[in-house]
Amino acid sequence: MTNTPASFEGALSESEELLLLLDAIKANPSNALIAQLQGLLSSVPGCRAFFVVLLTGGFAISDEAPEFLLESIRNSSIAQELLVKNLVMSSATRISHLRRSDAANAQGSALVTQRSLKLIQSLNSPQVKVNLLAMKESLKLKDGKFAEFAARCNYDSEQCDAACGAIDTAMQAHDKE
Repeated sequence: MTNTPASFEGALSESEELLLLLDAIKANPSNALIAQLQGLLSSVPGCRAFFVVLLTGGFAISDEAPEFLLESIRNSSIAQELLVKNLVMSSATRISHLRRSDAANAQGSALVTQRSLKLIQSLNSPQVKVNLLAMKESLKLKDGKFAEFAARCNYDSEQCDAACGAIDTAMQAHDKE
């Protein structure tokens, strides 16, 4: 296994294998496994793939992040930004699924939102808080750090309200720490 996957598809497979190992170990992973995790979190494709597998998978680590995972995310600005994007996208996408009466996918989006919120709360990261505030500004004003992301997503007012509500929930949880 390489430290940086060559493609998103390769990173999906590598993330699945890594999470299976980390789930089995539960604590004190080897330096090699930590390096593999950090490698995935060091690139946008690797980090995107890792979060897809982590936030949608059936791993115990998906619901109870151990400190080594939290520390790896804290040490990756890419991961901290993508975690906020996952929170927003899953919240807004849930609305789309509900409109189509697609309960199964709406439930999947809700699970990703719940897991993202829990990770954000557990991280208690100043950078995540900055990203949450910047994301809300970009969604509301179509300006700022995440303006391009907001424009690409093109959320309607109900989706934007759902995403901003998730950000508010994350901020409240963050501020309690």
